[in-house]
Amino acid sequence: MIVNTPMNLGQMLSETFKVWRQQFIPLAIVMMIALFPLMFFNTIIAYKYPQFHTETASITTLTPLLNLTYFFILALSFLLQMTATAYAYIVASKACRGETFSWDDALTILKKRWLVFFGTQFFIGFLTMLGTFLLVIPGILVMINYSLTFPVMFAEANDGQYISRNSRKRSWKLVKGFRWRILGYGLVLLFLVSIVSVLEVIFYLIFSLSFKLSLSSILTYSWWPIFSTWLYLDIKGRKESEELIPADIEVSSST
Repeated sequence: MIVNTPMNLGQMLSETFKVWRQQFIPLAIVMMIALFPLMFFNTIIAYKYPQFHTETASITTLTPLLNLTYFFILALSFLLQMTATAYAYIVASKACRGETFSWDDALTILKKRWLVFFGTQFFIGFLTMLGTFLLVIPGILVMINYSLTFPVMFAEANDGQYISRNSRKRSWKLVKGFRWRILGYGLVLLFLVSIVSVLEVIFYLIFSLSFKLSLSSILTYSWWPIFSTWLYLDIKGRKESEELIPADIEVSSST
C-alpha cells in the first residue's frame, strides 16, 4: 500500500490509534507475557523485602541467590520485550496496509526475522548511545536516520542476505528531506507516551501501591511501531509520487 494523499500529524495519529484499537488485545497479551516474569518477581520481592524498591534501592538488600535470579529475570524480560516490539512492527506492517493476517502468520515472520531485528536494534542503539555520549546531536541524527529501518524491514524486505544493512540504507534514503518532520512528530508521540506514564505514577501514588504493573508499557509500547509504519508509508508515497526513488526497490539481496 502507498499513501497517495499526504498525511498530516493529526491524520497520522488518528490512523495510528485506529490500528492500535483494532489490534489492542493481541498486542496487549504479547506485552503482558513479556512483562510477566519481571512483574511477578518484583511483586514477590515487594512483599518479602519491603525496604527493596527496584527504582531506588540497592540489590545488595537481597540474598546472593535472589540477586542472581533478579539479573536473570531482567535479561529474560529484555529479550521478551524485544520480541514483543518486533511483533508490534509485524502487526503494524500488515494492519497499516490493510492486509489480513493470523497469529501463525505473525509468528512465522517473527521466527525468520527475530535475530536480524535484535542485531539491528542493538547496532542502532549502540550508535545512538555513542553519538549521544559524544555530542548529543549525532545521537539524535542516528535515531532520525534509522527511524524507518524496522517498518522497511517488515514491510519491504524479502528473505535473503543483508536485510539489516539494506533496511538501514533504505531508511537513510527515505528520511532525507523529512528529518525535521520525523523529529517533530516523534517528540509529539513521546509527549503523549509521557502523559500516560505520568498518569500511571499518579495512580500508584494515590493508592500507595508498592509495586507496578507497567500499565503504561502495555498500553503504549506499540504506538511507535504503528506510528513509524504510517510515517514510512506516507514518506514512501510522497517520494514515489514525485519519482524521487524507484517504486520497485527491494531491500534484501540474494547476492
